[in-house]
Amino acid sequence: MKGIVWGKTLDRANEKLAEIVEKYLKMRYKIIEQRNTNHHTSILFDNGDYWQAIQAVDNSRGQRCNVSYIDHRLEKYIDIISIIEHCTTAMPYNGIIYF
Repeated sequence: MKGIVWGKTLDRANEKLAEIVEKYLKMRYKIIEQRNTNHHTSILFDNGDYWQAIQAVDNSRGQRCNVSYIDHRLEKYIDIISIIEHCTTAMPYNGIIYF
């Protein structure tokens, strides 16, 4: 499964990603790989799940994921329908969740 945390800022997205990572670690999954760049953070777990934290901007188009966590502050900031919802192919997961 691939999940993306879309934040108004990269810091907001990273905060939510940290919460998700904490839940995985409580379930005793291990982090295999973690990358931090100026534009995104990505984490791969030993069960195959891959998570990214991204600042939601127009050039974020083209990403693909099963689950999207969307910063509730984005609604006025970015067109969620045209950018994020088209990136989320949910089956069999929950799809879109606001935080």
